[in-house]
Amino acid sequence: MFVIKLGGSVITDKSRKNTFKEKVTLRLVSEIKESQKQVIVVHGAGSFGHILAKKYDLHKGYKNKEQLLGVAEVQRDVKDLSLRVLDAFLEEGVNAVSLAPSAFLVNQVSRIKHMDTGNFKRYLEAGITPITFGDVVVDESLIFSIVSGDQLMLELAKVFRPELVVFVADVDGIFTGDPNSEKDAQLLPVVDKEVLSSIGESQGGVDDVTGSILGKSKIMLEIAAHGMDTLILNGNVKNRLRDALTGRDVLCTKFERID
Repeated sequence: MFVIKLGGSVITDKSRKNTFKEKVTLRLVSEIKESQKQVIVVHGAGSFGHILAKKYDLHKGYKNKEQLLGVAEVQRDVKDLSLRVLDAFLEEGVNAVSLAPSAFLVNQVSRIKHMDTGNFKRYLEAGITPITFGDVVVDESLIFSIVSGDQLMLELAKVFRPELVVFVADVDGIFTGDPNSEKDAQLLPVVDKEVLSSIGESQGGVDDVTGSILGKSKIMLEIAAHGMDTLILNGNVKNRLRDALTGRDVLCTKFERID
């Protein structure tokens, strides 16, 4: 079994509110289906979540009543995106269901405190693919906060111990610098704690309320530290996800498991 994250930067245009990349998503779902692997899928919120979440400062927790409208709007929008992702799976002939984090987990100071994964197991046993996503959730300290797709990936990996964890992004992997602005930036084929400490805080891109590439890399490293190989690869390249899921060597960055 594999755990896969379809990044918001791949399935949406993060610079344009609520802009879904249907063709890209359908292709990625087709590649997952072609691999014939059992999977849990997490997807990012992209422009369906980050733009409004930043506008209302939802990542900082409760500050004023005006934010409550933002909570409702973001929850509506990320559910809208998840239904579009679900439609892509159904169109490709994959039985799937969408599970909203706001219904199965609680945060404390923007970190997952309790997460009920029972229904993920039940759906997998029934031959149904569970899909979940970045969301706004109840927070015991902050009233509400954001749970990122990356945090969900970590918790799901710890519970289900997948053969492989794959982060699908809009870049080939982790670089020594921002590949969009630094001509000398080089792709890092393997990253460990020592290599990570030498990476800059940001590698560019649209503002993201769930953290920088460094923060995401730390989560991938933590997953590897729990004994699971973790890859980040470019979902905009046809068949790269399929090839990774079927054991072929692909251009990517690997966080090797620590046994």
